[in-house]
Amino acid sequence: MLSTVARFFVTIPLSKEAVFKQVWLKAVTERLRWLFWVAVMVQLASFATDIARYKSGILFTNPIHYALLVTHVATTLVWLIYAVQTFRPRFLPAIPLSDEQVIWFVYISFLLADLPRAGYAYINRGTLLFYSVYLFVALLFFLVNHRIRLVSALLGLLVMVPVIWLMPGTVAEQRAIILLEVLLLVIGMFTFGTYSYNAFVNDFRQQQIIEAQNDQLQDQAIHLAADKQRTVEAMEQQTQELLSYILQEQQRNAFLTDLRERATQQQPDTLNKIVQLIDSQLDQEQRWGHFTLLFERLHPHFFANMQMAHPSLNTHDLRMMAMLRLNLSTKEIANLLGISPQSANTARYRLRKRLNLDASEALEAFLQQR
Repeated sequence: MLSTVARFFVTIPLSKEAVFKQVWLKAVTERLRWLFWVAVMVQLASFATDIARYKSGILFTNPIHYALLVTHVATTLVWLIYAVQTFRPRFLPAIPLSDEQVIWFVYISFLLADLPRAGYAYINRGTLLFYSVYLFVALLFFLVNHRIRLVSALLGLLVMVPVIWLMPGTVAEQRAIILLEVLLLVIGMFTFGTYSYNAFVNDFRQQQIIEAQNDQLQDQAIHLAADKQRTVEAMEQQTQELLSYILQEQQRNAFLTDLRERATQQQPDTLNKIVQLIDSQLDQEQRWGHFTLLFERLHPHFFANMQMAHPSLNTHDLRMMAMLRLNLSTKEIANLLGISPQSANTARYRLRKRLNLDASEALEAFLQQR
């Protein structure tokens, strides 16, 4: 039972009340602007009726007509105050009211002026048209919450019940039928107003969910962009470390090669030991491990994938492939490996055969795709 009532009377979470209030203010403020122009037309028609009654001499002599005039003037004053506050003519001072205060001023004034006006109109003409307009504006137009809507509906009943029951010239059966019509009208308007308010609240909730999801997606996009930036920076740093290492190796090997050539030209036995020492320094096997570590940080699983695809590859082939993967030239490879450019070209040729590449397929392009 309670769950059914809860579904019928949708509420706003406490954490969203401030946001909902701003959305409600905007929606009702826009509605009031449209209602104002409708009210202007109604007031003009009512003034025309009052003028006709005045000319007939019944405006001030008939208490009902006089009461309608008073409520009409009160309603007109309310809309004049609203016009001054909303449109702010330059020749009139602005009234220090906020948008919310303006809304509640119009709403409360409407209850106090138009509800009695609807009762007097029923006594005068026997029509529920003004009363229906009152219910529509009070229960639907202003999108008031459930408590205020219930109070407004009960207030409407409290005014109309004695008006109908004390109507002269009606029998009890007629009064009962009219009261039933009024009751059904109030219940219908209250139900429709509740449905309209619930739809407004549900739209607000859905919009809040969408905005929360958008904020979450934006946060995720920011985090992903930051992660991507960190990854790019890390790769750039690793690339710089590897290139710096390669440059050092090239300079070292070039220096040792030049020193070996000069030492071999002397040919004394005392220089043989220097040559052997230089050859040991030019041996890449001892330094290959550090190069492999730096390379695999930049290109993970490159060696494992190549060996799996081509089991016949040896260590020298993998070394040559790594150099080509880094877009090093033949001269740079030769300097880094301590061999001649011709030997480097021979190693490239042997590598192409082991990889079974066509003559039209470039070795560097093949390795860049791996």
